[in-house]
Amino acid sequence: MRDISYEHYSWTLYSPVSVTMPVEMKTRFPLEDEIKYIESTMHKKKMKISQAQYAFFSDWRKNNYIFRANVVRTLHGDFLVISRFREK
Repeated sequence: MRDISYEHYSWTLYSPVSVTMPVEMKTRFPLEDEIKYIESTMHKKKMKISQAQYAFFSDWRKNNYIFRANVVRTLHGDFLVISRFREK
């Protein structure tokens, strides 16, 4: 998903292995809300998140952009929503 007017881009990804974030992760709860949020962003291939262990988020800055990642870690990999915004 992208919104040019706000220079906002968002990607939903699945990785079969655990993803290492560029900066320290921050806990975010409740887990069920994160699962619903990430599942709702899967536009082309709807996948159900099962066997979730925990959810967290991370944010960082690079090249005048702010990145935010919401992650649900499962027994079989990570589901992520990564957003990018222009830093003002």
